[in-house]
Amino acid sequence: MEARSARRLHIPAIKFPSSEVTMLRELFALLTALLIASKILRSYRRNAHLPPGPKGLPLLGNLLDMPKKEVHVTFRDWARIYGKDLMRVQVPGETFYVISNKKVMVDLFEGRSATYSDKPRMTMAESTGFKNVTPLLPYNARLKTSRRFLKQCLSPAAVRSYHPYINNRAALLLEALHTDPDDYVRHYTRMAAHTALKITYGYEGVTEDRHLLEGAIETMEIFAKVVAPGGGWMVDALPILDRLPAWFPFAGFKRYQELAKPVVLETVCRPFEEVKKHLAQGTADGSFCSYLLQTEKIIPEVEDCIRWAASSIFLGQFDTTTATLSWFTHAMLTHPEVQQKAQAELDRVVGPDRLPGVEDRDSLPYVNAILKEIFRWQPILSMLPRTSNQDDEYTGYFIPKGTYMLANIWAVLHDPEVYPNPETFMPERHLESSTPDPLEVAFGFGRRVCPGMLVAQAQAFATMACVLAVFDLKAPKDEFGNEVVPVTKSVDSLINFPVPFKCMFIPRSDAALEIIQRSAEHARFIPDRLERWSD
Repeated sequence: MEARSARRLHIPAIKFPSSEVTMLRELFALLTALLIASKILRSYRRNAHLPPGPKGLPLLGNLLDMPKKEVHVTFRDWARIYGKDLMRVQVPGETFYVISNKKVMVDLFEGRSATYSDKPRMTMAESTGFKNVTPLLPYNARLKTSRRFLKQCLSPAAVRSYHPYINNRAALLLEALHTDPDDYVRHYTRMAAHTALKITYGYEGVTEDRHLLEGAIETMEIFAKVVAPGGGWMVDALPILDRLPAWFPFAGFKRYQELAKPVVLETVCRPFEEVKKHLAQGTADGSFCSYLLQTEKIIPEVEDCIRWAASSIFLGQFDTTTATLSWFTHAMLTHPEVQQKAQAELDRVVGPDRLPGVEDRDSLPYVNAILKEIFRWQPILSMLPRTSNQDDEYTGYFIPKGTYMLANIWAVLHDPEVYPNPETFMPERHLESSTPDPLEVAFGFGRRVCPGMLVAQAQAFATMACVLAVFDLKAPKDEFGNEVVPVTKSVDSLINFPVPFKCMFIPRSDAALEIIQRSAEHARFIPDRLERWSD
């Protein structure tokens, strides 16, 4: 994890003089007063019955009660008081309806998907270069086209064809973990990046380009900064401020945009242009991009849609996979009994002569339960936003058009009525058929469900199974001989990463070491073409 913090490019933190901050707050309060008042008056004019929520202050609403970190935990606590179905939270310029109940999420986001498939407009993100990235698109024709494209490479049949490649990348990961265990987070990132780039652009050489990989990591960090709920960008509450020039005293967000946008655009455009170049030369491998560029009627709008849909596969895959596997590593260090139980299952089912693969998932229920518990215990995204595109009513509560709906995924997956002792990592709970599957929640709902969830699950399972088959994961010891067990704490980021910790990956036996070496050698010399694009 130390390597992640060192990979930032040249975007400095923006600091304002205290006098500017004071003036900015006053200006912000004045500009938002009419906006808030108009929303309140509109509600009263309709004689609406609004959901309950914490009482706020005039103009400021609940702003002063909002925590700087772990907003999802505060929302969970408030929901216990005001209701898990719908809870109203107000901040200057915006009203959130927070949902902490799976049934309500399904009712609205799936049962009424035509009304709740839109996303809130994020002016800061749009002006930083993310206007056309698939997860932020409004529910329009471009989004439908993008998702149609994505289905072609992320459908169940397509993902099954990637399993051999995913297994090979897991085998090569084991060799890297054995050679350089201290840098295990970077190894996870590179494995996920290799897979995402192969599926999307058809070639791996770009992952050896440190500048592009670091730029991609930087792009995800920029994305997290500009879309995080409660991120504090006043331009999201008052989009008219986006017209300010960068030199304006209160326009630090414009200066940030000018620094960040070139990083974003290079990350999105560079690998796509490489595919076009290889197609022109007749040397392109099969991939999402090359397939669509050859089968679709290419006009500028379609080409741009392919470009940005492709970036969603790449950027949406590698960082989230790294986070999932980092929490898996954490859980194995803090719960050695789980590790031992999984290894016993692997020894019994797979045996000592080969590595497990994605195809073994149904035969390894306990390892699969570990996968499910990771996604439940530490969901990668704590909250998912939607917007209502028309007035609606649910269980007697009025939901105005344009309401910012926040699905508190973390609260649902930590509901003690559904998952007893939710803070405890306990894979055994998922061996009971009556336990709700957390994977049905962690990846979203309805028309905006994560299109890459099958690839994410396949890669996470293959990696977890292979690591447990050949390694004992142990915490290092301090100078007094005591194990340094990691604390269960997240970094402050949109994507849920654990705080940095160290881990030792010790081969379980000489036979395990031989399997690591033999499998890596085999993976390097077999054809790496993806079956999906080889027809």
